[in-house]
Amino acid sequence: MKTAISTLFFVGISFLTFAQELILESLSPYSKYAVGETISLQLKVVDLNQSLIPEVKGAEIASDNLLIHSFTLVPTETGKLKIKPISIDLNGKTLKSNALTLTIKNHITKGEILITMPKEISVGESFVIEFSCSSTDIEELSFVEHKNISATKKSFTRNISYSNGIHKEVYTQSFNVTISKNGEYNLDTSLFENIPQGYSLREEKITVVKQ
Repeated sequence: MKTAISTLFFVGISFLTFAQELILESLSPYSKYAVGETISLQLKVVDLNQSLIPEVKGAEIASDNLLIHSFTLVPTETGKLKIKPISIDLNGKTLKSNALTLTIKNHITKGEILITMPKEISVGESFVIEFSCSSTDIEELSFVEHKNISATKKSFTRNISYSNGIHKEVYTQSFNVTISKNGEYNLDTSLFENIPQGYSLREEKITVVKQ
């Protein structure tokens, strides 16, 4: 699969002495992506043994003790995009990340509703799902009755943006959701009512684990 890659930034590592773990992860809120869509990822070194920020007189400093290399991918074909483990040398020590597989579908259609939600939650944990599209009718979207899923409407918002002379409006309906049984759940059209006419859901999957 052909993929365009763009690096955003890389914090230097030559003066660090030790790191415990190297993590490769997607920053995008979807489990499936589309050809031509920009996917944000990051390579993260965690648990550094020293802070990168010097002391500041008269102030306390809180640091996440992370080192992050951010980059983007733009898929050019459908299918499974497999990113092999990435290795870096850190002052004589080699760190190796996890592998990452992304599912790539056809181009995003104009009438597609995007779903933003966590990829994994615990049984009974409250979380937010957002549904976004260019139609105000998304406000009427509702969950059908489901024995394991409880959902209530949270908010309806409108976002307006201008880019290269193009006016764009996106409307988002969000829900507070809890799931009472562990397992994998597909969020597809069977779970919803009042989907705006001419629109389809980008199906997403969520994993629910025992507490």
